This record gives sequence, C-alpha cells and structure tokens, in this order.
Amino acid sequence: MDRIARYEGVYENVSKTKRHNGRPDACFYISLRVDGKKKWIKIGWRSEGINAAFASQRRAEMINELRHGRQPGPVRRTSMTLAEAYALWYRVHAKVNLRSADTVRYHWSSLVEPHLGHLELAAITPLDLEEYKSRLQGEGRAPQTVKHGLALIRRIYRKMVAWDKFSGPVPTDRVAMPVVSNSRERWLTPHEARRLLGRIKRRSDMMYRMAMISLHTGMRWGEVAALRGENINLGAGTIRVQDSKTGADRTVYVTPAAAQALSGVPLLPGALVWPSRAGSVRRAPSDTFERCVAELGLNEGITDRRDRVVFHTLRHTFGSWLAMSGVPLYTIATLMGHSSQVTTQRYAHLCPDVQRVAVEHVQRIFHSKSVLSSRSSDSAHPDTP
Repeated sequence: MDRIARYEGVYENVSKTKRHNGRPDACFYISLRVDGKKKWIKIGWRSEGINAAFASQRRAEMINELRHGRQPGPVRRTSMTLAEAYALWYRVHAKVNLRSADTVRYHWSSLVEPHLGHLELAAITPLDLEEYKSRLQGEGRAPQTVKHGLALIRRIYRKMVAWDKFSGPVPTDRVAMPVVSNSRERWLTPHEARRLLGRIKRRSDMMYRMAMISLHTGMRWGEVAALRGENINLGAGTIRVQDSKTGADRTVYVTPAAAQALSGVPLLPGALVWPSRAGSVRRAPSDTFERCVAELGLNEGITDRRDRVVFHTLRHTFGSWLAMSGVPLYTIATLMGHSSQVTTQRYAHLCPDVQRVAVEHVQRIFHSKSVLSSRSSDSAHPDTP
C-alpha cells in the first residue's frame, strides 16, 4: 500500500489482477486515530468512482465526526455521476436545442463515457482531467478530438451548476484546452474553381448548386445545408443565415452566379431547400465533391489535411478572393460571420499591395504642399521639414 504524498492519511493499493480503463485498478484507504489506536478504513475503488481527493475529503469528515463524539458513518455518494448528469443534460437540453445532438452523443460514447462516466461530479478533479487528456493522446487522438471531449464535460458541468444540480467547482476551469491549429490556407484559383464546379455539375446538379452558393457567399456547409425557403430573397438578392456556428444571424448577398444556381429550386417557407432523403438536414457533402477533387488531382501529393481541398475550401476561397481584391478585413469578417477578428487575420497576407498603397498615402501627404490642420504650432519648431 502506497501513501499518497499530496493527501495526508490517504493510501492507494494497486491491484495486481483487477483492471479499469486499460490499467490496474486501485483501492483507496485512509488511516485514522480512533480511541488512541490507528485504524484503517477502506474508502473504495477507482472503478467505483473513488479517487484520492474524495478519500481525503471523507477522512476530513470522519475526523470532524470523531471530534464531536460521533462514530464515522459509511462512505456515501455526494453527487450524481457524470453519466447521470450527461443523460439529464442530453434529454433536457442537447436533444431539444442542439443541431449537433448526434455528434455530441458520439463524442460522449467514444471519448468521455469509457473514461469518466462512472465518476461522481464531486469526485472529478483537474488532475483527473489531465490524466484523461494523457490517455486520449496515448490512444493517438488528435488535439481537436481531445478538445471535443473536454468541451463536452465542461458543458455538462456548467449546465448542472445552472440547474442547481451541482454546487462544487467546475474542474475544466483549471485545465488548459489542447492547442489546435485547424486554419486552412488552401484556396482555389479562378481556373481551379471553374474546373471543379464544372466537373461537379456534370455529376450532381444539387451538389453543384450548393457548392456555388458556398463559393459566392462564403457560407459554411452547415449553413448551406440548413437553408429553408424563407431564408432566401432573390428579389432583394439576399440570404439570411440563421443559427450559424457563432450563434449570430447574418445577411449575405447573392451574386448573379449564385442567383442562377438558385433558379428553379423550390423555395417553400418552412421547407429545407436541399433536404436529405429522410427529409432532414444533410450532415455532410456527398462523396461527389471528393471524387471530383480526386479526378482533378487537386490534393495529389498533399499530406497535411489543412492544405487539402474540401468543401470548406470554397468558403476560404471566397474570403481569399475578397482580400486579394482589396476588400477591408472588417468587411470580410462581417460577410463571413467571423466571431473574432483573429480569424480574419489569416487573409491579411493576401492583400500586401493594398497595405502598401495605404502606406504610400503618408509619403504623398509628406511631400504635399497642402497644409494639414494640427493642434500644435509649426512656428514653435522652425526646423520642422
């Protein structure tokens, strides 16, 4: 039995036969002085939701009970398990309010439940989550995948706090999220875009129309797939994007090419413009897009997934073309629905000529004979050029 240095009077006995989550299970014990004698008390197994922090907390409670002349009571649960909290959160909130409910359910079953689902909310510590991160990384999970798991845990805890189902500290608040670099730099040249759209049109009229909308408006796949008849106003030349990734609605403007792509498409109020066969929102582009990209060799020799041409590349191409045309970054951010200017800065390097022209204004003013108003008097500085 090994003493746990961080917690006084707490010991861990690692099993030689029992395993939990792919590693040896461990049973936690505490030591107390009862009637002048040292007494060992079993708190429970890690597989039962017990950890060192909980054992230490229970020891402190027992010591307090002994000081008041009471015999320590049995080990008891202090809160619902994470699995119970998830079930409540999913039933009441996620299933009703989130379009990504199916994705959330997959993240829970594959990333969180096998590792932490059995633990009580009060027993999960920041250290447990750091170990959880390490286990996922040891399984070869990508940083973004690990982030999905931690983000789901955080959402569950915060909703339980809001619903008065949990009053303790939220452990994710003291855990750093993995650093993820998913920014895509690849954009299509006009020639590549025309070839790709032409190839898609020969295979799938629907996918061609959806791709044209994304390229000419900068809309994300999910935004295009979720369009309903009332969102499109061809008379005004606008599309209203609702329930976007950032949570904010925005208006995008329809180019003649995009309007042509929408011509002949039934735009019925309340009905999806491009529903799936089941009548629901399409979750992903059809494999037609990927096959056309492969036929044109646009991803040939590319190993970094951030540089591969995917449907999202159409949106990135929209922003890149605007930047190269001298459109201010603020306007690009507004049109694309960016929640942060940091996201828009990825397009800054595409407009060096625009920046150079802007700086040349200073040169022209410096040599101009016109007089600029100033709060300071030049007469006080006769050596001013």
